[in-house]
Amino acid sequence: GLALIREGVEYGKERGIGALIYAEHPFVGMVADHPGVKSELPPEPYPEWIRGWAPRFDPIRQQTAASLAKFVKDTGITDIGFHDTDTGGFDNPAQWNLRSEASRQRWGDDYVAATVHVHRAYYDALKREVPDLRIHFTIYPYPIYFLDRTLSEKQGTAEGWSSAKLEELRAKYEPFWRRMAKEMPPDVTFCIREASVEAVRRFRELTQPHGVFTWFGFPGKTWLSFFNEGPRWTGTFHGSPRDFLFSVPFGEMFVPLQGLAGLEYAWNVNAPGAAPFAAVPADEQRKRREPAGEIYTVILPHIVRNLFGREAAPDIVKAVSQNVDPWQIFEQLEPGRTSLLKDSASMREQAERAEAGVRALDAVWKRCQDSGNRLGMDDYAFRRLVYLREVFHTAMWMARAQTANLLGRERAMEQDAKSAEAAIEEGLAMVAQAKKDADQLLKERPNDSVLSTPGFNKYADRWRQFMVGHSVDFGVAAARLEQTRKELGELGPVPKDIVERLTRSRLARATKTADAMRLDGRLDEKAWAGAYPIETFFVWQRGAQVARAHTRVKMLYDDESLYVGFENWVPGKGTPKAEARPDGKDVLQDDSVEVFLKPPGLSGDYVHFMANAAGSLRQQRGRFQGSTEKGWTQDNDWKCDGLSA
Repeated sequence: GLALIREGVEYGKERGIGALIYAEHPFVGMVADHPGVKSELPPEPYPEWIRGWAPRFDPIRQQTAASLAKFVKDTGITDIGFHDTDTGGFDNPAQWNLRSEASRQRWGDDYVAATVHVHRAYYDALKREVPDLRIHFTIYPYPIYFLDRTLSEKQGTAEGWSSAKLEELRAKYEPFWRRMAKEMPPDVTFCIREASVEAVRRFRELTQPHGVFTWFGFPGKTWLSFFNEGPRWTGTFHGSPRDFLFSVPFGEMFVPLQGLAGLEYAWNVNAPGAAPFAAVPADEQRKRREPAGEIYTVILPHIVRNLFGREAAPDIVKAVSQNVDPWQIFEQLEPGRTSLLKDSASMREQAERAEAGVRALDAVWKRCQDSGNRLGMDDYAFRRLVYLREVFHTAMWMARAQTANLLGRERAMEQDAKSAEAAIEEGLAMVAQAKKDADQLLKERPNDSVLSTPGFNKYADRWRQFMVGHSVDFGVAAARLEQTRKELGELGPVPKDIVERLTRSRLARATKTADAMRLDGRLDEKAWAGAYPIETFFVWQRGAQVARAHTRVKMLYDDESLYVGFENWVPGKGTPKAEARPDGKDVLQDDSVEVFLKPPGLSGDYVHFMANAAGSLRQQRGRFQGSTEKGWTQDNDWKCDGLSA
């Protein structure tokens, strides 16, 4: 229990390593601990927490803070980070606009005073128990890119905001941060996300004497190769002893190369290759991960030598510099991540690069076996060699199988059925070889309890990602190839004149009904038979490319409701993939449908409904900001009366 945690913390402290817990919340308390106490904010996105600013919550919050302070004292933690409600955007930070009447009477419109109050309850309790504790506050909203005034002269931002909107944000949030810096204890840090050098400089100016706690992703999560240039930007965010760098090397689970590189650039901001932060758009991340510059020629070899030893280092550096992304190869992409391997040529390149990594790591492996002493590697390093070798092997085979599948589809669309069938056969042969290779890797895996003992939950096992037996199923690749084989005859191009006719005839029409409607997904009421079918669907963001996953939609309406019926065909007679999601949060990860409506009565707003194949729903409202230049902001708290699926 706590004694074991403290033992680990003390072990690190003796070696100059602190211990951080992140992210705690400055909320009132847990729902389970205070039955009958009602939150003043909606349950989402924190259904397990009571949240709010009303006076009635103060004693409970103080009790929660005291309990947390005791835990921190008992475990010896050196740093603690808090994260306020992470939603609402700049216009409704931390859902402030949804506060109760009691909170409005107490705080009026003073979001700063209310925020300081709830955080101060935790600060005071923690400092009483652990005076030397470092405390870091993530106050919403934490993005600061708008502080860079040069944005006014550029093509907007990721949100597509205009110069006028950016100026509005500065006028609102520059005074906000000045007050926050003045009213918060001077030894706390404030969290920010990645931003330009100028934005960070301005934030430091506004929040003196506070340090900066930067949540720094290395340097984006669309393309997750084993190493990238992100650590060389560390100096932008770590400029004084007051700062805290919370580095998040996306995808780095077990071999901390990017994390160690970040430390090199943190203690020496002039380390070879150091440069100011430069955000990389998602579609450029793959290209920007190519090995170039002193971070690859000086820093990476230095780190690898220290971790694996001089004799093994050159081949390991060669492998991890190959710009291979297993997440893209295996298509295990988190929401918001775009697939960048959409054709056989790009997937084949990944297969070839993974193969180069396999050759390098197999060479190290053989020398380790022949040396009798694992080339001097300790257990920590040798486990990571095992990990790298297995992941490069599995990535190589999966990329080869994926290449064959994509090539088969491409040849079919070129109406070359013979070549398409040959590609599928080659892919299935690759899968058979992959399974044999996986069996051999398991035989060669050392008898090590760390490698063989499963984690106590799915999160504890995430570091094993893409090792043999963990999230690697070559049967999935085989099934995909067989599915493509079934579809080969349907993959030829749609004639151009047909596409043009479909484009011209796009019309969505709803039919009025007086019948009683049942929401059972069967569409068997008489009214549906007379409804106008909508079938002209194209692939999103692909222009006039006809969608091959056929969809038919019909719409009915009465005086109270609009009814939308979908019939979706899965190519090759597959089965829709979906699961019940009561909170609706991740419905778009499943096979799902979306409806966008912009009726005239919403003053320029639109509404967005999402439903997955299991009947789970999500809804949001795009609130018009007055002009197309300012665009729309997303209101995820909006609810539609009568919505059902």
